[in-house]
Parts: sequence; C-alpha cells; structure tokens
Amino acid sequence: MSTTLIDLMAKKEGMNTLPKVDPNTQSISAKDEQEVNLLSQAAITAVLAAFYKYSRDENNAEAILENNEIMDWPDKLFGNNKSSLVVKIASYAGVGAAQAKSKVYKVIADFIQVIQEVVKDNSGKSVKSVLTEERSNILLHLPAVLGIGKMIDDSTLDDRTNKMEGPVSGLMHTIEKTFAGSDNTGGNN
Repeated sequence: MSTTLIDLMAKKEGMNTLPKVDPNTQSISAKDEQEVNLLSQAAITAVLAAFYKYSRDENNAEAILENNEIMDWPDKLFGNNKSSLVVKIASYAGVGAAQAKSKVYKVIADFIQVIQEVVKDNSGKSVKSVLTEERSNILLHLPAVLGIGKMIDDSTLDDRTNKMEGPVSGLMHTIEKTFAGSDNTGGNN
C-alpha cells in the first residue's frame, strides 16, 4: 500500500497528513499544534490503534469487513474505557465531550470504509496484515497524553521507543512486525 492509513484517514478529514509525535516530548510540535486539527489527530490515531489491537485475532479482523454498523464499535474497541477516551480526546483537542464522541464515531465509520477499500480479498488475515504493516506509522502520530495503550490493554502502544525512527529503530520495527503478524500469540492468550 503506497498511501498509509494515516494519510487516507487524514484526507477524509480534509488534511494531507497528520504531524508526527516527537518521541522525546511525546507530543506534536507547538507549530504543528497550531496548524493541525487536534480533534482529528487524536481521534484518528486512537481509533487506528484500537483497530490494530482488535485485529490481532483474525476472526475479529474479519468482523471489521463484515460489520458496517458503527454503533457497537466503540464498545468493542474501548470497552469500559469508552467514556474515558472521549474525555481525553476532548481535553487534548480543547472541545466538548459531545463533539469528541461524534468525531470518534465518524472516524470509525471512515476507517471501516477505508479498510474495505484497501483490503481486496475480504479476509481477516489481510486486515490483520494491513494493520500490522501500519502499526509503527500509527504510533508515530499517536499523542501519548491520550494513554491509549492503557485503555486497550497494550502498554507497548504508549512506549516512546515505538515512536522513534532511524536505522536501528527501523530494524526493531521490522522484527516487531514479524512477530505481530504471526499466528503465535505466545503466553496464555
């Protein structure tokens, strides 16, 4: 896929792309903060991170292609943390909770449309593969202040080393993708 999910989702919001998060400060630069829609930044990255986590099970990944109803997606993705997510996004973007909730629902609907366009063979394995390939790119744009990793029980999402770029980080991300894409879940899952 030559265009990233981040870019496709940003275009749905009328932007070319989303700014990257500085791995040292764990936030976007002050200059970018003034030029970007923080509500879109937070909602897009939070939703993509949650769909990444949800898609680790190929049956769940396949359900993304089959389920066009967005009403139950926030519960599936964020469970009891759905309200906390809305509050954090609203706080980050400086908007009301109702506006943040509406944006999350819109981004979910947009994502389902985008993934259905991107995945050609309609299989859970393909959805899982696309999201595995996109994981590091999602994390490069995910503001740490949202605490998404804690909300969806994946502490690696909030780890600043996942937001680093360069030759060594690139090698580590490649190794990580290999393990994330395998059917071996390890542990007691």
